[in-house]
Amino acid sequence: MSRILFFLFFLFDCAFASYPLWLKDGLKIQTTFEDSNFTKGYGIVFEDGLVLTSASVVYSKSRANDILLYHSESFDEPISCLSHADIIALDDGLDIAILKPTKFTDIYCNIMPEPNARSLHFKNRTFKLLVEPFNLPVNSRIEISYFLEQDWLEFGRERMWFDDYIKLDASDILGMPLFVEDEFLGIVSKKHKNNILKHGEILGFICEVSNKTSVFKDYRSVLEFCSRNIK
Repeated sequence: MSRILFFLFFLFDCAFASYPLWLKDGLKIQTTFEDSNFTKGYGIVFEDGLVLTSASVVYSKSRANDILLYHSESFDEPISCLSHADIIALDDGLDIAILKPTKFTDIYCNIMPEPNARSLHFKNRTFKLLVEPFNLPVNSRIEISYFLEQDWLEFGRERMWFDDYIKLDASDILGMPLFVEDEFLGIVSKKHKNNILKHGEILGFICEVSNKTSVFKDYRSVLEFCSRNIK
């Protein structure tokens, strides 16, 4: 009996070992435009509860009418509705958008009254984007990690060599956060070399907006990071 229990604990530990911390901050994003067209993409929650994604997910000649965020609460939890969102910063040329959650929902997409447990819990689930970029040369020797949607059941980790990654259709995974092991590389964008908008470019955009506008005036982590990194 003890051997069986040990084996089960071993399997449980292995499952969590392959479940990186950044996976819980991944999001699926669905948008609706004026012409009733739908777009699907991905993103990630970072400091201050903001969301990073590709502009192509939320902008097509005009801004999306409705943006709905989906996530998986934790390992082995199904993907479900989380919140509606608004765009607070966007650059179509750079292909980047920063969103803020607005109206949190239950798992069936019904808007919940504020405050609610989901909005409070959300603030504690943020990936640390505002750090010095990981400057690893992008070449065939690196292994790319990202999250894979498993039939709406949960997000799982997908790995592939860089040469296989660049063969993918970027249109299917726009805004997807990319990692090398657990180091953030950037997000998927069709407007950049190798379909990657890199971490350093993302930080440059955020700090340029922060330093020239008041968009991030209520987001302390952004203000502190950018004030330390003014060139």
